[in-house]
Amino acid sequence: MRLEAVRYGLFALLLGSLTLSAGCVRHTITSAAHSYQLGDTLIESVLYRAQGSDLLMFNLHENESTSVEAALHLIRRRGGQVLALHHTGERQIKFLLSGRWFSFDPNRIFTDSGAVATISPNGAEKPDAITVVRDFAREIVSTYSLDSSSVIVTLHNNTDQEYSVESYLPGGQYALDARKVFVNRRRDPDDFFFVTDATFFTRLSRAGFNVVLQNNRFVTDDGSLAARHDIPYINVEAQHGHSKAQEKMLKAIAKLLG
Repeated sequence: MRLEAVRYGLFALLLGSLTLSAGCVRHTITSAAHSYQLGDTLIESVLYRAQGSDLLMFNLHENESTSVEAALHLIRRRGGQVLALHHTGERQIKFLLSGRWFSFDPNRIFTDSGAVATISPNGAEKPDAITVVRDFAREIVSTYSLDSSSVIVTLHNNTDQEYSVESYLPGGQYALDARKVFVNRRRDPDDFFFVTDATFFTRLSRAGFNVVLQNNRFVTDDGSLAARHDIPYINVEAQHGHSKAQEKMLKAIAKLLG
């Protein structure tokens, strides 16, 4: 799929649907794009902005469009910023380097070990590919001043019963990465927050949301922004199609962060 088709197809549809609900909107959304060259592949980041708030929410996987839809609805009403990567419409980013194709998960490139692990095939044996991917990650961080952010908010979607707050309970796949887990049985376990700050955990759990507090001391370095412990991190995770639930979660974040 062409990059322009992705950008102006899906997201024009989302913005168009927002315009139709003019009775409950207040802010105009504008956008600005920045391009990155990875080998022979062009990647584009687009920052959607509405006046009224400086809250920045970052979507890393282009196929997780429910999260972007929810965030755009939120900033239309409350203001804020949504940063989204555009390339092929898929989860993985692919690039051609020296006649060979590589792919990587853009959520796993913000540490050296994470980038080595996520590049396929044979990332550990291809230093040129590692350099390209790490430079891309550093440029994103620099372009959007993520290193000077007071908090990093990411947007993700999951598949029903494959990854949830219960994945972090004792015996779960990621139990060792969690310091605390709060489960509200009245909410869908696929809709949950993953945070690195104890204050965020306390306030969100008291509000009745499913929340995981990362074990910053022993967590696996997976290359995500959560692995960078110098800046508080909040992941707003919801099942594909749960736009309303994710929008409620984002409203809670907007309130939490003032």
